[in-house]
Amino acid sequence: MPKFAANLSMLFTEVEFLDRFAAAARAGFQGVEYLFPYDYPAETLKARLDDNGLTQVLFNLPAGDWAAGERGIACHPDRVEEFRDGVERAIAYVQIADNPGRHEPGTGEIHYPFLFAHLDRLGYDGWVGAEYKPAGRTEEGLGWLDAVRR
Repeated sequence: MPKFAANLSMLFTEVEFLDRFAAAARAGFQGVEYLFPYDYPAETLKARLDDNGLTQVLFNLPAGDWAAGERGIACHPDRVEEFRDGVERAIAYVQIADNPGRHEPGTGEIHYPFLFAHLDRLGYDGWVGAEYKPAGRTEEGLGWLDAVRR
């Protein structure tokens, strides 16, 4: 069975970001990912991970000033070191969201039981990131995760 990670930038938005770690752990996730953790000290993030028994499986490379419209820094010659630092922390893995609507598994056309079984057949032992927009409250849409665990 795949290991699932909650994307804390998209899930549990009903609570403040740092409180989402505990919410993810209570929901049964063992790992977390998030877009841009750079607003928080690494020590604070590590403490939240450790306190909740979670593994950080991914965070995005620095995008620059997101609020100013920047969506990447690789093309900026004066920001090469910033980009390289981000690449050193990058890992690859599977992310899921149903179609249409990019909501939780089971709300659209994708046959997730087949997909998860296929990942097992392939021997994939990495993380599967839940990177979707909940159709309602996050906890109300976690039936897919309970079904996979049965």
